Amino acid sequence: MVDLAQNTHIKAISLIHFVLITWGAQGSWCPSSYLFYNILFMIALFWGIHQKETSEPVQIAFVIDVISIFFDVVLLASFFPTGFLSRERFSAAVAILNLIFRPFSAFGLYRICQDRDGVIASGGNFPGNFDIFGGTGGSQRSPYEDIDGSPARGATVGNSASMFPEAKTAPSYHG
Repeated sequence: MVDLAQNTHIKAISLIHFVLITWGAQGSWCPSSYLFYNILFMIALFWGIHQKETSEPVQIAFVIDVISIFFDVVLLASFFPTGFLSRERFSAAVAILNLIFRPFSAFGLYRICQDRDGVIASGGNFPGNFDIFGGTGGSQRSPYEDIDGSPARGATVGNSASMFPEAKTAPSYHG
């Protein structure tokens, strides 16, 4: 049976951005660069929906989303429509709504990365445990959890005679 509730947050982010990007790109004022970086963003989101085990696609979507905030600001400042056609104004308004939604979706993608990596939340510091370059970045849960709680055999440092009392120690050779 397929669990439809799985990846709900990333699916919601994908759907909202898909609608806003589609409506925002309908105006003739919109350059092809807007479509290019938003298609890359959508591909990373769809990849993140498909790859449920790893956080790499979501990290890539997060980086593209954060960089796209800057791109959207420059694009809207440079190419904002000057005409009075309602289609152009609607397209620009939806592009602005997409820009307003981007910080919220970036935070949501950040939280999804934390969940997928198994990072223990540490008091709410935003970039604390997030490392897009492959490091550990903070405290992480190990994929292996020791269920009996006993230390590994031979993990203690010291004399082997204290670990195994019945074992005989070799004589020391001092010359």
